[in-house]
Amino acid sequence: MVLAYQTTRLSVVDVFYDTAPSDFLVRITALLTPNVVENLPPYFDKVNTIEKAQDWYQKMVSESRLFAVKQADTKTIIGFVFVYNEPDKGAHIGYLLGELYWNKGYATELLQGLIKFAIESREWTTLIAGVDKHNTASSKLLLKLGFIEQEDNGNVRIFHKNL
Repeated sequence: MVLAYQTTRLSVVDVFYDTAPSDFLVRITALLTPNVVENLPPYFDKVNTIEKAQDWYQKMVSESRLFAVKQADTKTIIGFVFVYNEPDKGAHIGYLLGELYWNKGYATELLQGLIKFAIESREWTTLIAGVDKHNTASSKLLLKLGFIEQEDNGNVRIFHKNL
């Protein structure tokens, strides 16, 4: 894993494992609880064994740039960020944090850091986030961070932020 960016309380690292180590897979199963994945795509659901965590991991690294989110002081993985590159320098982003880390300001700090990283790296010109309509906390956070709601596709709200 290589450091991508750091915030006050978080270290966000690129994950490059060919085969994820068992402790990493165990952490995936611990973080992807039913409450965490409730508003996420179906392939996040029921990742509750090492084998399913390995399958999930392989899917994520084959389809996106995967970042692990660590607490800077303890180095504990508390979540993940996913970036799906678009041909036009846009990036679809997604993120999740374990339940123990909700309502502590980590999501705000994580996304503020991601925006800064995106601006500085110049890899992308637009960040795009799709949010389940029931996930009001993420929708409010994106609006607070300057994303603009572009579409409401039934169950998914689409937000854009030009960099």
